[in-house]
Amino acid sequence: MALELNGTTGVSLVQDGVVTAADLASGAITSAALPAGSVLQVVQVTKTAGQTLSLNPANLGTISEFTGTITPSSTSSKILVTVVLNISKGNTQGSFAILNRDGSYIPDAAGDASGSKRSVSSFGGADLTDSRSGNNQVINYLDSPDTTNEISYTISVGHNGTSARNIYINRQAIDDNNAYNVRAICTMTLMEIAG
Repeated sequence: MALELNGTTGVSLVQDGVVTAADLASGAITSAALPAGSVLQVVQVTKTAGQTLSLNPANLGTISEFTGTITPSSTSSKILVTVVLNISKGNTQGSFAILNRDGSYIPDAAGDASGSKRSVSSFGGADLTDSRSGNNQVINYLDSPDTTNEISYTISVGHNGTSARNIYINRQAIDDNNAYNVRAICTMTLMEIAG
């Protein structure tokens, strides 16, 4: 520790390397001065409303009112994207989700291509008999967008059925007004990480 002599406040100890809230508020420490791995900003969006998407097997739907936007401070920054989804489907086929950046699928945020199989970011099953079942899907991806422009992240969903099916967000397939039915929340958290 260094010794500081101040004519107003007297003698105090100053610990080298300590950053205070006052330093940050005054702009004495900028995000560019922080070391790699530092969290520079955090953005969270939530979706609390229920949603129903009617989809054919080859089609994707977008979870509405669920777009996360962030503007990186440097092209070397990475964006840690953490998404928690609550999805249900009242029949035997499962559902899946895909992470998009600026409206486009991110190949590195999905599984390896294999024949005709679809590469997705997450998937979950459906109960064979219970239309009140659901699944929790999580996407956790460290993106390298290489830009200082605003970025938008969205989620597309689909199903594994062979004919038209419904996918339900934040609710069950059976959604009558009873205490044994539920409503849930989807969250998306974006963290800018210094590169």
